[in-house]
Amino acid sequence: MAKYVSFKSNGDLYQYGNLERTLVGIKAAKEKNGVKVFAITANQLKELRDDCDASESGGVVTIIKSAEWLENKTNEAWRKIRKERNQLLKDSDYTMLKDYPTTVSEQEWTTYRQVLRDIPQDYDSPDEVVYPDKPE
Repeated sequence: MAKYVSFKSNGDLYQYGNLERTLVGIKAAKEKNGVKVFAITANQLKELRDDCDASESGGVVTIIKSAEWLENKTNEAWRKIRKERNQLLKDSDYTMLKDYPTTVSEQEWTTYRQVLRDIPQDYDSPDEVVYPDKPE
């Protein structure tokens, strides 16, 4: 089950929990009340607990930390994913040359490259990203 963390509008206090709805649904419900919502991983929770005081009650962890901190961590993770994705696209550019001899169909390469391009739109969290297998 996916996790989320939410921040009050002042950025000081947030809660962490399991998503019972999609991240989009949680955001729609909470962000209209000035609460920012982000996807979070077990590793991020560990980092949060390492850097600050936290208490757990009923499966919800309340932590004092700024919303900007987690947003920066998430943005950094997405930057790394985009860099890797861009390199995979670059490494397969040659397959789009009309005169490149290959045993793999052009459609397989086209599909592979499109899946790579769609990664940022297809995943709510950088920790959920699964890269497609390269055609052989």
